[in-house]
Amino acid sequence: FAVLLPNTDSLGSLVVAEAIRVAVATLAIENKASTIHRYVTVSVGTATLIPTEKLTPEALLAAAEEALYRAKQAGRNIVRQA
Repeated sequence: FAVLLPNTDSLGSLVVAEAIRVAVATLAIENKASTIHRYVTVSVGTATLIPTEKLTPEALLAAAEEALYRAKQAGRNIVRQA
């Protein structure tokens, strides 16, 4: 899922992303199907930009997705920023 935070800078997006990650971890939802973690976790990729003709909403999503994949590669249950 995506969380859009208008008027939020890079630091603000990291604060919100980390709060979401911690909130999910705190729920301690058992994940019996996983061989990676006993509990449900989230990996989060963040990106910020001010849209222009060259910096489109699609570019923002692509940057966030790339950061998400880096978070997963770093071990999951982590936040990474584009």
